This record gives sequence, C-alpha cells and structure tokens, in this order.
Amino acid sequence: MGFVSIPSSSSATEKKASASSRSYCHETSAQKLHASISFVRCLHQAKAIVGELENLHHSIDVFVTPSMISSIQAYLDTTFNKFIRLCKSLHILLERMYTQSYINNNRFESFKLDIATEWKRASHIRSATTHLLHHAMTRQQLQCSSPINHENNDNNNDHE
Repeated sequence: MGFVSIPSSSSATEKKASASSRSYCHETSAQKLHASISFVRCLHQAKAIVGELENLHHSIDVFVTPSMISSIQAYLDTTFNKFIRLCKSLHILLERMYTQSYINNNRFESFKLDIATEWKRASHIRSATTHLLHHAMTRQQLQCSSPINHENNDNNNDHE
C-alpha cells in the first residue's frame, strides 16, 4: 500500500484562498468606506439643518404678525424634532461603526464631538428663536391692548 503525497499548499487552492481573502478585504474596506461616506453625508445634512435654523432666527423681526409667529414656531418645533431624531440615529450609527471597527477611536471621538456641537448649536438657536418669538408676541399683545389716541395727539399739536 502506497501513500499519496498531498502537497501542503496546492497552488490552485492557494490562489482561490488568496483571491477570496482579497475579495473579502476589498468588500470589507469598501463597506467601511461606504459607511463612513454615508455617515459624513448625514452629519453634513444635520449641519445644514442647523444652518437653516440659524438663518430663520436671523430673519425674524420683532414686528412679525401673530399668524407668522405661530407658523414659525410650528416650523421650528418640527424641524428641531427631526434634527434630534437625525442626531440620535447618527449617534447609534456611530456607535455601531466604532464597535464593528469601521472607524478608529480618533474618528469616533471627532464625529461624536461634531454631533454634540451641532446639537448644542441647534438647542441654543431654538431657545433664542423661541425667546424672540415670545418677545414679538408680547409686543403684538401690548400694541393691541393699548389703543393709540392719534386724535388727542393731533389736537395737542394744534395748540402749539
């Protein structure tokens, strides 16, 4: 009975394993790259929302009408709530990317800081805008409750 010699590494098997390994590494690195790019796009979208809220805040005048005040407040609340949901989703995604080693610790901390910074900015803008809208509403109520007597002013000017 003779023994069959089996080479320790067959060249065909080795090539298949090597190709499979390269393919897996390529797919994994492509997945990591895609995940990072998608995350950055969503983070950019969150920053754009904060920019829109900031523009809204700067465009508000204290002489806005009551109907505009309620419309602005409704838009502000809706947009802020969507922004918060986006940030929470980004945070969950960031945690997953980190635990699956899609990103290193430095990128994780940097992205985490970006999310927290935008959250703080959006919260500050929302608070300041709500305060401004409240001030505008108070001004509207004061103007409506205290009638201006133009006739008395006109009569007083005649005596001078």
